Amino acid sequence: MRQRVEQLYDSIKLILSTARQRAYAAVNFALVESNWLIGQSIVEHEQHGEARAEYGKRVLKELAVRLSAEFGKGLDERELRKMRQFYTMFKVRDTLRPELLWFLFLVTTKLMFVPILLTSILATTRWRCSHASVLYSNW
Repeated sequence: MRQRVEQLYDSIKLILSTARQRAYAAVNFALVESNWLIGQSIVEHEQHGEARAEYGKRVLKELAVRLSAEFGKGLDERELRKMRQFYTMFKVRDTLRPELLWFLFLVTTKLMFVPILLTSILATTRWRCSHASVLYSNW
């Protein structure tokens, strides 16, 4: 009897753990995709596709104040610059594959050529993100 309860417990535990992992992945994808879309909006709408707009600082400052007031933390001027940089580095939306998302957003804060090189390596090999993460942290 006790063994059957343990098996039931283990089965339910696996279901809940799997559901939690899937929820984290879905939230992660939604957050990274929204960061990419915000970056795209800034570049395409406010900058008309240019790498930088002359008035970009003023626009980002105003956006940061208004967005932070409405949506809270995480939308300050620095974060908006990161989102813009993220989009400019990965303009092809198909590069936002779920297994690369955390890695792609992380690397936008490091040297420009390193993430491009590592993304190219990931795209042309069967490396997992964990391999690229180790390589990147030792770069």
